[in-house]
Amino acid sequence: MDPRLLRTFSAVITHGSFCYAARELGYTKSAVSQQTASLDGELGVELACRRPLGPTEAGARLMVHVASILLRIDAARAEV
Repeated sequence: MDPRLLRTFSAVITHGSFCYAARELGYTKSAVSQQTASLDGELGVELACRRPLGPTEAGARLMVHVASILLRIDAARAEV
């Protein structure tokens, strides 16, 4: 899984908005939507409900792991 896609997905779910996630990450709303769709495609399951915006069951399960995955990637990057 691409860490950028995980970071984007996490921002969307945390903020409950594609717009706010885009603003935080410095992307367009369209780019955030495309990245979220890419992660869905990679995992073969829909991770977020669009209306109202929130995680699906699979998305909620992924969110349990996302923070620790990103933290470990950031720590590895800092150490190197």
